[in-house]
Amino acid sequence: MASIPRFDAAGNVYAVVAREEAEARSDAAWAAAACRDGAADGVLIEASAQDGVAAGVRIVNPDGSRAEMSGNGLRIFAHWLWREGRIAVEEPFEVDTGTRRVTCRVAPGGDSVRVALGPVRVEAPREIDVGEASWGLVPFTPVNVGNPHAVIVTDGPVDEETVRRVGARVETHPSFPGRTNVQFAWRDRDDPTVVHARVWERGAGWTASSGSSACAVTAAMQAQQNPGEVAPPYARTVRMPGGSLQCELVRGEAYLEGPVRPVT
Repeated sequence: MASIPRFDAAGNVYAVVAREEAEARSDAAWAAAACRDGAADGVLIEASAQDGVAAGVRIVNPDGSRAEMSGNGLRIFAHWLWREGRIAVEEPFEVDTGTRRVTCRVAPGGDSVRVALGPVRVEAPREIDVGEASWGLVPFTPVNVGNPHAVIVTDGPVDEETVRRVGARVETHPSFPGRTNVQFAWRDRDDPTVVHARVWERGAGWTASSGSSACAVTAAMQAQQNPGEVAPPYARTVRMPGGSLQCELVRGEAYLEGPVRPVT
């Protein structure tokens, strides 16, 4: 475990496994080793890539399951490629997640990374019964950012115990055969450009930060403000326990930016 480099992206920690090491164990074995005792929120395993793509990556949850997308994970992977001397700062390059290609750009100094995550799809709000007496029917907005999300917009702060209890039930509800990521989000009372979020991540549980979740929350908020309309560019700062991320939506595409640093 000590030999696997780890990086922190606004509170989201991922271990990175180089391609030449990846054949030594299964994805699940790498995840078990890297994420033991909460040391990481997941593993990024370098994979082969087609011509024109800087690298491929497999995103693995702590339980060994595969994730189609991770905004913070991709920002960490881009930072790692820069540290390995494989890309230059301010040079756009593509990474293949296996389900879509995303464009990354590392800022000078390497401590901030911006990723164009691609199309975001927001569906009509729904309700589900998770057998939670204090909540009744849980209202949420389904959002897809290359991976599934159920965004629950609330009137105010939601505590961690509620996120753990209700989030786990939403994740595994029969409405989501492949499970889903869950966010609880509310607007800042003083700054309209700020949104607060708490995340229950599919395959990982309570998570201090999540990049694709930040984009899902932003998209749900935009749809709520512009129902049925072609929305103009929309940007929000999403604050989570691990840190803040910047998300911008332009013509249905999500752009995510925030800090990355090595874990020492």
